[in-house]
Amino acid sequence: MNLTEKSADVARGMFDVLGLSPDHEQARKVTEIVEKAIINAVLETKSQCLDVAVECCAPDKKLVHKISTDERLAVQALITNLSSLR
Repeated sequence: MNLTEKSADVARGMFDVLGLSPDHEQARKVTEIVEKAIINAVLETKSQCLDVAVECCAPDKKLVHKISTDERLAVQALITNLSSLR
């Protein structure tokens, strides 16, 4: 299941709980909102993890650089994967 399908499932679940029957355009807009929220949550979590890693490893500049490089590569892979799910 890709990100858009998962977001659409969440949107349908929300509409079901609320007892609403949205038209196609409303469902599409809510799906986009859910999808953006998932992406933003992942990016925010990544940022928080990097902040913690830098703080705990500040005395070891090589380790900080390695963590930063690894994190940057992981984010690039994540964005590529999330984009391909659209």
